Amino acid sequence: MRHALIPALLLLGLLAPASLLAQGKGDDKQPPPVAPAPKKPAPEKKAPAKKKGKVLTCKVKTVEAPRGGRLEVTGEHLGSTPLVRIAGRVTRIIERRGNMIAVQIHRDSDGGEVTVRSGKQEASCGTLTIIGKN
Repeated sequence: MRHALIPALLLLGLLAPASLLAQGKGDDKQPPPVAPAPKKPAPEKKAPAKKKGKVLTCKVKTVEAPRGGRLEVTGEHLGSTPLVRIAGRVTRIIERRGNMIAVQIHRDSDGGEVTVRSGKQEASCGTLTIIGKN
C-alpha cells in the first residue's frame, strides 16, 4: 500500500521526486543554492627591476700639483684598464691599487678637468690646479 501512495502523492504534487529534492528544488523551505565565491584575480606580476650596473665614480685626491708631478684619483668601479685624462689629454698610469689610480701629470699641463673612462662609462673626478707655474 505504501508503494501505491507514493505515485499518487507525486501526481498531486505533494511529494517532489527525489531528483528534485537532491537539487534543492521542490522544497520552498530550503534556501536557494549559493553561487561559489568569485575567483580572486591573480596578483599582477611586476616586471623584474632592471639591475643597475656598477656605476663608475671618482674623485681627485690631489687637487694641486706641479707639472710632471703625480696626480691621485680615488673611486669605485674603476675597472681593470681605466683611462685617465687631464683637460682631455690621456695620462700615463704609474700606480694602480684597488680603488686608487696614480698618474703622471704632463710636463706642459695647465691642469683642468680630470676624467676617468672605464669601458663605456666616463666620470668627471674634479679639477687639477697646477702649482709653481713658470
